[in-house]
Amino acid sequence: FTTACAQACPNEAIVFGDIRDPESKVSKIKLQDRNYRLLQYLNVNTRVSYLARIRNPNPKMPDARKIGIASPNEEKS
Repeated sequence: FTTACAQACPNEAIVFGDIRDPESKVSKIKLQDRNYRLLQYLNVNTRVSYLARIRNPNPKMPDARKIGIASPNEEKS
């Protein structure tokens, strides 16, 4: 079963399914590192989750987790 809005989206940006089924597409998508929910840091448990945008999928680019993330308070060397 596919909803009309999921059928109309050519990029498969809308996915529905049984989250309790580990083999379902939606369950596998929710396991990705890119998955997040709005207001999750406030303990708001929404039913909708989102995938963060991939800005540069170049595999030769270094991983931000290995290098670290710059903060505005960090001194430049």
